Amino acid sequence: YSAIDIDSKQGSPIPVLIPGTHVKVGFTELISGMQQGASQAAFIFLKDGEPEPEPTEIFAFDFAIKPFINFVWLGTIFIVVGFFWSIARHSKKKKEE
Repeated sequence: YSAIDIDSKQGSPIPVLIPGTHVKVGFTELISGMQQGASQAAFIFLKDGEPEPEPTEIFAFDFAIKPFINFVWLGTIFIVVGFFWSIARHSKKKKEE
């Protein structure tokens, strides 16, 4: 929950209480990366009833699009299929003996 200026990518946080805690969290800034699809987001954390402090970077999320990840998943599928195929061939040979 935040109002974000598209040009500056700055937000005015509206802290929201996390259920079951005394902590509020709000989105403050979206930082675009130099690479296509890479971005970082900045959040503010407040204890319930405390004033809003000066923003400091605590941690950053890095969102990136990996274009060749599909090849990794395809290789994983081949390995799993090959494993089960070898088990099936091995059990078939044992039955023939």
